[in-house]
Amino acid sequence: GVGYGNVYWISHVSVNQALLGEIALQSLIILLILKVVATSLTLGSGGSGGIFAPSLFMGAMLGGAFGGIARQLFPSLIAPSGAYAIVGMAAVFAGAADAPITSIIMLFEMTRDYKIILPLMIAVVISVIVTRSLSRETIYTLKLMRRGIDIRRLEQTRPMREVTVAEAMTRNFPTVLPTMPIGELVTKLRKTEHHGFPVVDKDGNFCGVVTLSDVEAAMSKGNLEDLTVSDIASKSVIVAYPDQYIHDVLVRFGSRDVGRIPVVDRSNPKRLIGVLRRHDIIHAYTKAVTGKPGA
Repeated sequence: GVGYGNVYWISHVSVNQALLGEIALQSLIILLILKVVATSLTLGSGGSGGIFAPSLFMGAMLGGAFGGIARQLFPSLIAPSGAYAIVGMAAVFAGAADAPITSIIMLFEMTRDYKIILPLMIAVVISVIVTRSLSRETIYTLKLMRRGIDIRRLEQTRPMREVTVAEAMTRNFPTVLPTMPIGELVTKLRKTEHHGFPVVDKDGNFCGVVTLSDVEAAMSKGNLEDLTVSDIASKSVIVAYPDQYIHDVLVRFGSRDVGRIPVVDRSNPKRLIGVLRRHDIIHAYTKAVTGKPGA
């Protein structure tokens, strides 16, 4: 006989009986309904429990019931209900976890029967198509979404957690001397596509950053003839280190609303290594995602 209390725990006995075709059709349907209700109540109420074993249980019951009904309708054309139970296990787990390849390989490893591959693949594909049309989340990602964790967004930002500043930055970036007159700086800004330059003295020490905004602010105050870059440059600037990940530096871009960040040696902050621009970050992200350099 079949004990309906099996729905409250992992019951390999009931699954094995379904695979062997030893459970009556009515009992298969009842076990399926009870297991769906029990699993839904447990997980929905915040209780502890997984979905792997329950999905295999429900799949075995569903597949066995389908096979039993089909065998009653077409007794001479239908395989034993146990074969459908095996296919049902793969189909239900594939749909719940959005893991079609895993399900197919797992069930093939269990049976080692090549004849079951085709029906197995058909059932799994149908299951995944149906579940994806109903929800873009799996049973695992749905739990995270309810807690406010968007795993898909984290996946999109993953490349930025793997690419370092050294890989993305621009090396040999043009610099200006602190003694450069403002007039020369304006000319240099006009001739290049850059809106700012790192300031490096004659000894190679990093002194700050001067931007077009600094020039405009100085112009609004009066005569620029006697001013040099050192007079208007920003001395206290945020910097990045070559071993940092892009994701960590992005926060600094947003907090200070800057278009470029100097990259300095961690052991010697006076040594400029390069400049990280927003343009560089876009290039690095495009290359990490597509494998091709950004346009």
